[in-house]
Amino acid sequence: MHKSKTKQSEWSHTGSLIEKIDYYENKLQDLQDTLSQQQEELLCYSNQDKNHKMICPEEIELKGGSDKIIDLIKKKMNIVNQEISNINDLLNDLKQSGNVYLFWDIENTSVPSGKNAYSLVSIIKSYVQTIYPDNKIIINCYFEENNLSDKHQLSLNDAGCHLHIVPNPHKKKERADMTIIRDLFDMEKPHIVGLISSDGDFKPYLDKLADKDLEFFVITNNPKYHDFLPNIIEWNDIIAEL
Repeated sequence: MHKSKTKQSEWSHTGSLIEKIDYYENKLQDLQDTLSQQQEELLCYSNQDKNHKMICPEEIELKGGSDKIIDLIKKKMNIVNQEISNINDLLNDLKQSGNVYLFWDIENTSVPSGKNAYSLVSIIKSYVQTIYPDNKIIINCYFEENNLSDKHQLSLNDAGCHLHIVPNPHKKKERADMTIIRDLFDMEKPHIVGLISSDGDFKPYLDKLADKDLEFFVITNNPKYHDFLPNIIEWNDIIAEL
């Protein structure tokens, strides 16, 4: 079971921004149901026909009934309306509260030969947007100076990616990887982290991100990351669309 655009409903977000949004959307629906019931009660006590079209309480012409009960129902409705307004405001904030930061190990998970980097970025974003439609997506690409062609650098820049050229004068191994790890650990909630890599050496560091209760996912073709299912997007699925 992997994450693709057709399987977004299977993605679990325990304690995540998405789960909070789902919770408040359900609460909002409950409040709207309560409000509808109160409107029916108000009509009943106002001797209105039950099939009468619902209208705002202030516009209802009272025709007998208990004024005290009607006033009580109106007060309850005002409270519910205020709660609905508050939750709508909260939902708007939640849906825009965190950016999605993608950390792309582009030396390892590279642009396929003969393919266009700009088009690849567009496909990556489309996959991520199926999961986080309301969040800004920021892609950071890491590479040593001579390990990515000028053509790809230009295309990635034009696609809005942030290019991180990692200096390595002493030719030490994994310099780009260590820079990615450093930047991963600078991330804080409510931002969301995505790693694009098939290098299994990142896995223990993602375990530590989980300990920080930071929401993350991986775009990869390495089965070593399947421990994080269902928070996986298959790199091969993305490449197949190029």
